[in-house]
Amino acid sequence: MKTNPWRERLWENLPAKLLSLMVASILVFAFNQGSLPTRQINTEVELILDSSMTPLDYVPYRVRLSIRGEEEDLDAILEEDIQVYADFSEFREDGGYRAPINYELSRRLQGLELDRLEINLDPVEISTVIERKLIRSLPVLEPRRQGE
Repeated sequence: MKTNPWRERLWENLPAKLLSLMVASILVFAFNQGSLPTRQINTEVELILDSSMTPLDYVPYRVRLSIRGEEEDLDAILEEDIQVYADFSEFREDGGYRAPINYELSRRLQGLELDRLEINLDPVEISTVIERKLIRSLPVLEPRRQGE
């Protein structure tokens, strides 16, 4: 009985061939998952401070948000829907401090499936120098008129 040469080649090293096919399938799946569209938003960071404190070196801090997800989810998000802030309200003494940058999404986005989105911030924390506000009241004097 004559055997078919292509069948022999098929069964030769079958475990290695199956393993290679599984690894290739995993790589294709991982690549497709990693190729979701990304949207970049540059926005200003709001500093939350104790009412008795003020930033010494206030320069508007900006952060880059990278939002990755499905195209229709990205299209629904506007720049106004994301509030970015750093909370320094726990610091009540003069000095330099670091705080993590956080974000909060508007209520308009609550209906979306936001667990499908990946949101990254760059940078993830911010540092600033804060000091106590000095408030002084000064009397207002009546102007003196001369020459009348």
